[in-house]
Amino acid sequence: MEHAKTIENCRFCGSPQKTMYLNLGEMPLVNNLSSSPDEEVERYPLRVFLCHDCGMSFIDCVVDPEYLFRTYCYRSGMSGTFVRHCRELARQIDAKGRFVIEIASNDGTFLHQMAKSRRLGIEPAQNLAELSQAEGITVIPEFFTAETAEKVLKEYGWADYIVAMNVFAHVHDVTGFISNAKKLLKKDGVLIIEAPWVRDTVNNNDSGQIYHEHLSYISIRGMKKFLRRMDMSIYQIKYFPDMHGGSLRFYLKQGEQQKIDVGLDDGIICYDTYQQRIDRVRDDLSAYLKDEKIVGVGAAAKGCILCNYCHLENNVLAIYDNTPEKWGKYQPGTKIPILPQEEISSVRERILILPHNFKNEIRRNIRKLNPQARFIVAVPTIEEL
Repeated sequence: MEHAKTIENCRFCGSPQKTMYLNLGEMPLVNNLSSSPDEEVERYPLRVFLCHDCGMSFIDCVVDPEYLFRTYCYRSGMSGTFVRHCRELARQIDAKGRFVIEIASNDGTFLHQMAKSRRLGIEPAQNLAELSQAEGITVIPEFFTAETAEKVLKEYGWADYIVAMNVFAHVHDVTGFISNAKKLLKKDGVLIIEAPWVRDTVNNNDSGQIYHEHLSYISIRGMKKFLRRMDMSIYQIKYFPDMHGGSLRFYLKQGEQQKIDVGLDDGIICYDTYQQRIDRVRDDLSAYLKDEKIVGVGAAAKGCILCNYCHLENNVLAIYDNTPEKWGKYQPGTKIPILPQEEISSVRERILILPHNFKNEIRRNIRKLNPQARFIVAVPTIEEL
């Protein structure tokens, strides 16, 4: 495969013992938007495996991050829900005067909340790094490698806090990621990692979390085992049910793993029926829509997987989005056009909310533009809003 490789063993523990529990077939890269409806895009296998030994889930197709992330069309600041999420974290850690590093700082949404701290972003997407820099935030436009960590340590010193929201699941070399973060942390420094919880992804029929950028699907059991080997101690875990379909935030310090009662465990995760339930979503949506013409809102990654796997190219006339970088482009695979969100005011067709995890925020925003709008979501089951 051009730009990609296949791995055989678990990236967390190296075990070859695994079971595939979801196969979505050949899927496009969700953020590789097309400039023309005639443009063909690459497709890569999208399969999820469960490691028998450590309990982590992972996909076996690893696409070159240089190809995926050097230019990136997702901007975290376009979601009011996520902005508030960042504001709450900034308020909680109260790092006034302290040195805070964010790995994969995107457009600077979180670091914007840290104006009273020494702050540094590390962001490989050149277009996003420039947005942060224009706001006065110092950003190193590189991947978080050992070389980048050494550069930061030499030029800026040790960090009090390192924040990694929605990046750990994107990383193939997870051991290197934690090792590099440890190099940059003060002895009593805190590493904060946030990622979608595999329990909610699987149990809520959420195929939209499964795409090539998300290499890993995090369980509490798996993280505890992995971090113990990395000599990192979890001292708190928080659960955010409304963030990216259900996310966990791990608060980590260096040193021996402590016994903690976080009030959370993975519980029962229905891996065995996940494929069946995802297929049912596809079949139910096809039967529900039949030949109806609708529009979508939110040209997000999860919507790309839904539209491709459910073959919605003949149902969805257009997708409306509030990110300027996406306007005039086409969803990979389906070739559905992406239009400015303001133009949805004249739409009379029903509206499929593609980022279902932000359905309440999206519905409020669209109703301001189109008071007569009628909405549906497809995950975890079809619902008329």
